[in-house]
Amino acid sequence: MPLEFGQLDWIFYRFVLGVDPTSLDRLTNDIIVDQIFRYLDVEDIIRMRQVSSLYYNLTHHPIVWKRLLRRTNVPLPPIPPTSRHSYPRLSGLEAERLLIRAMSLEKNWRRIRPKPLSTWSFNAHHNVLAMTLLPGGHHLVASVADKKRYHYSLMVFIMDDHGSAKPVAKTCTITKAYSLQAKYVTIRGQRGIAISYIRREFINRRDVDRNINIAEYSDFHEIDPQVPLKYECTALHFSLDAVQALEDSPFPPGSREFIEEAQKYPPPFRNLVKISSRRQLECPVIEEAFGSPYLAVVRRPDSIMLKNLAGGAVSTLKCLPDAFYPDSSHVIKSMRILPGMNQVLVVRHIDIARRLYHRTLYTFEHYDIVPSGKILRETSLVPVSSMECLEDSLWTHTYISDPCFLPREDDSVLPTLRKNYAEPPQPPPINVLAIRTHDDGLVRTTFFPERVVRALPPTPSGSASHTGVLPQSRVTYQYPLENHTRVMHCNAPLNTEFRILPGSVRPLLYTIPWDDTTAAPRVLSMHPYRDWEALPDEIPIPREVLPKHKGQFDGVLSAPNWPVEAFAWDEHIGRLCVSVEGVSTIQVYDFARAPRLDAKGQRMPVPLCLFPDPDRRVYRDVSTNGRHDMDTS
Repeated sequence: MPLEFGQLDWIFYRFVLGVDPTSLDRLTNDIIVDQIFRYLDVEDIIRMRQVSSLYYNLTHHPIVWKRLLRRTNVPLPPIPPTSRHSYPRLSGLEAERLLIRAMSLEKNWRRIRPKPLSTWSFNAHHNVLAMTLLPGGHHLVASVADKKRYHYSLMVFIMDDHGSAKPVAKTCTITKAYSLQAKYVTIRGQRGIAISYIRREFINRRDVDRNINIAEYSDFHEIDPQVPLKYECTALHFSLDAVQALEDSPFPPGSREFIEEAQKYPPPFRNLVKISSRRQLECPVIEEAFGSPYLAVVRRPDSIMLKNLAGGAVSTLKCLPDAFYPDSSHVIKSMRILPGMNQVLVVRHIDIARRLYHRTLYTFEHYDIVPSGKILRETSLVPVSSMECLEDSLWTHTYISDPCFLPREDDSVLPTLRKNYAEPPQPPPINVLAIRTHDDGLVRTTFFPERVVRALPPTPSGSASHTGVLPQSRVTYQYPLENHTRVMHCNAPLNTEFRILPGSVRPLLYTIPWDDTTAAPRVLSMHPYRDWEALPDEIPIPREVLPKHKGQFDGVLSAPNWPVEAFAWDEHIGRLCVSVEGVSTIQVYDFARAPRLDAKGQRMPVPLCLFPDPDRRVYRDVSTNGRHDMDTS
């Protein structure tokens, strides 16, 4: 029986050309990428990548991941607010990294035992004494010292650079810098990182010759110094303009070519303010208030010093004693600036032990921020609102999580994806976490945001926006003290005590021996802190992932008695950096998946066979190419 024409056609394609006539391989690459992939989600694209080398290469095209970025409803992690990370200049690797990290971290963290999905390390070539990650984990700021601990400096690293970290800037701090804070800010139109730190210094110069190393004093425990000391809080502005050029440099850091290229740019660090006091300074915070970046630092026992980083003098807010306990000691334990309210959230301890059978009183308070003016001034205020909390033990350390408010000026892809005319997304809650002396346990209180609609003033006639309609109101979020959960307690395991890496959504806890008071205590275990009962009702929790007993913790990392000197934790991408005492290598644990590159910048596990390389950054100016930023079809 002769074969029909259709059967002959199938045999020709199947056995002569080696292609099944019903296979997608018969379609052109443009049709597959622009038409077929349009109907696939992230997981489908990852599965297609495993089919063949053809689809492995096609699924790496930037258009595929930028299209997925446009339609995703998954909260994306923060990125630097510069045009380098805008939609047109975003590479395929960076777009894929944003999506994969956001989805995999949420999936991993909802397990009862979240585990690091990737582990790597890099050499800092210094002893790392303290460090902090910028939101999104793209930059790391570290306080470092040489091996003999004679010279102290501040270093900035770029973390996602060809599968490793690259140091890009360094500045001297004279003595050990601690209590590091870093934030993406815009000062006088220049995008950058505002960095603050606290250091100690001798009051009397003659004490320098007494061979006292004040860098050995603990920055966690209360100290009784041998000589009088003063405290200095310094704020720096680190420009991202020069760093972006050095980030893309093909030369290795430290090479002659790299140094010559770096010398073409102005110094990246610029001093903003130095606040000195003979009273102890602690808890520095960088956040926006009144539309400008502010530095706030606590001056013990009852004052908050504030400085507009864009200009102006230092203003001091003195918190007046509670009217019911005017003779009791009042000490500020922690504070946080709330941009949407132009207020500070303050946690204070009021010593009333003799009156209430050795119970202690803590207050959560809102104070109006005293704006920076042309002259120094001190203002004494009572709280706008207050809430009391009675405890049967002392809180040794108190932390207020950073909800990572959106920057006011952002040139990255995130505002484009959120659409300028849409109201801002709801910020995460604020966790107040405290270590208590009773049972060496933990106390937690969570404050939730509340949506507030503010009416805008009338606009002049004839004015119009790009949409033709001017908004009549603006949506902001506030944190009223009434909108909170009850105080939750959690006890530490026997003969251990908790230390906290704070977070609004994903805080981490680790345990150390209860009697270890060294600067680098031995870490026994690490745990995620989660309140399963506080999760929203709309999020289903499988029965098999629920803990059998309340307060049960499962180790995340196996920590064989590490003497850890510094941690840095970014909850947005699930990245944990660990610095062990006496070792210059920083260990990095990623709880989210991300595409990997080798040392040569090639994709792993298989290099791409595409031209042009989709992982290369785009340097052309797309502002004049006649296409809209979001037009990628």
